[in-house]
Amino acid sequence: MATKTSEEWDIRDELAATFMQAIISGRYAGGRDPAVEAKATARRAYDMEDEFLAVRRELGGETA
Repeated sequence: MATKTSEEWDIRDELAATFMQAIISGRYAGGRDPAVEAKATARRAYDMEDEFLAVRRELGGETA
């Protein structure tokens, strides 16, 4: 049985992976090698995910 925390991380991981795919696609399209900045890109994807969920909570009327 999944815990609330593991479910929240599943959602966060899924969102971060989506953002990471977009970042990587843009880097390849720009002719850059995304592997060079992989760790920084992953951190950026999780930062984007945090901001996305914060806005979602604001719009949904939820408190953090």
